[in-house]
Amino acid sequence: MIQRLKGVGAKGSAPEMRNLIAPGLWLGLLATVRLSNAQEQPSKFELYGRYYCVRFNIDANLPGVAPSASYNRYGGGGQFEYNANNWLGAVGDLAGYGATNTINGALVGGAFTYLFGPRVNLRQGKVTPFAQVLF
Repeated sequence: MIQRLKGVGAKGSAPEMRNLIAPGLWLGLLATVRLSNAQEQPSKFELYGRYYCVRFNIDANLPGVAPSASYNRYGGGGQFEYNANNWLGAVGDLAGYGATNTINGALVGGAFTYLFGPRVNLRQGKVTPFAQVLF
């Protein structure tokens, strides 16, 4: 038992420890390079959400509408993108709204919009400019 404890701090153990550390550092470096390379590829799916709050006034002479009516429109929506490759994706834009009267807060209408189309991405750094056409 005494000889085992004495052998742990022996002079011959330092080069053996260096021999174990060097391969470990190389493996850590290679794993880091591989992970940084993986970040260059875009994710297959991207999701974006938003909230809308719009107030509009109608000054019209329409039957059933006050001559000067105000409405609030609240809603939310989002975009879903599938990236086919590094520069081309397909986008779906969905949104829903509800309009309320400012006098009594009653719901007076609603809308749901949906648009789809291609997106071209220019991935060259932290900021990705893109162009899309939605139908």
